Amino acid sequence: MKRAAFLLLPVLAAAALKLRGNALEIEVTDPWRNRLIGDEQEPADCEFEKAPFPGGECLVRYPAWFAGGIARRPAKGRRCFTAWNYFRRDSAPTPSGLLRAPELRWRAK
Repeated sequence: MKRAAFLLLPVLAAAALKLRGNALEIEVTDPWRNRLIGDEQEPADCEFEKAPFPGGECLVRYPAWFAGGIARRPAKGRRCFTAWNYFRRDSAPTPSGLLRAPELRWRAK
C-alpha cells in the first residue's frame, strides 16, 4: 500500500491513486492541553508545588523513576511528563476533532 499525505490540496496526486481499492485514513490529533488534562485523571507520580507567581505549579524535584532512567513509570496511565503543571483533574478540555464528516468529491477534468 502506498502512503501519501495531503493537506487539503485541490488535486490529489494521481500517481498515488488506483482505479479501485484505494483507502483513505484520517487521523485526528488532540491538543496537548487535553493530553495533559487526561494525565491528571491518573494517580500522581511526581510532586508539584504552587509557583511563586500565577499560572500553575512547578516540579519540586525530578522523580527517581525519571532521573534514574527507570523504564517503568509508576502511574501506568500517564503518557506525558512535564516540569510545569498548568492543569488539574477538573480542568476543562479544549473542544477538538473534525467539524463535520469528511467528504470526497470527484471532479472530472
